[in-house]
Amino acid sequence: MPVESFKYLVQIIFIIGFIFAFFIDHLPLSFRIVGYKIDAFPVSTLKSSQVMIFNRFGAALFFASAGFLVDIGVPPKEFLSLFSLSWGVLGLIVLLYIKSWKAISGFFAMQFSASKNDFSTNLVSFKVRDSLTNFPFFFNLLGISAPVILAAFFPDFRATLLQLGFIFNSVATLLLVFVVEPKFIGHLADDEGEIADHYHQRLIFSKAMILLTMSIISFGCMLWI
Repeated sequence: MPVESFKYLVQIIFIIGFIFAFFIDHLPLSFRIVGYKIDAFPVSTLKSSQVMIFNRFGAALFFASAGFLVDIGVPPKEFLSLFSLSWGVLGLIVLLYIKSWKAISGFFAMQFSASKNDFSTNLVSFKVRDSLTNFPFFFNLLGISAPVILAAFFPDFRATLLQLGFIFNSVATLLLVFVVEPKFIGHLADDEGEIADHYHQRLIFSKAMILLTMSIISFGCMLWI
């Protein structure tokens, strides 16, 4: 297969891997809140752990393809276009997901307990300030994208730059574990399932807004370069 054709195949894997991995990463929250509300929390927690295995598979495809594209000298402008497309498509999918939460949560409830065919939930009326709710995801997004783009600008330091992503991802993980998770679990511990659900919906809405905003910024930078 010619190198150029192989490059296009890897770019497709890059986009698919990113969308697959980073769509799945919010499903554990959704599973747990539905499981809690139908008294099937252990089952939903198990499903949360299982689905994250697929997240690792998507991330492996993304990171391997990103490293290959850096190594063959794909220019920064192409990386910006790839990220812009990946972020934009994923942002729209995530937004559609949370806007359809009433139907999706009912489907999940049926998977955890076949008798829960009458499950329903209340949807949140999102506000502009909700866009900042999931700020840890911004650091996660920065950790996986900035090193790849910078490595395209400075290929001689690509190994160092790609490893620097772990710093941002570590910050994102710390914020998730010590800020987001305690607030979410705190609502459940206080038997505030509906409030926890609303918080979960705002987190996912915020994720969609961050992705769409970053997609627009990346597209603007691509035109500017």
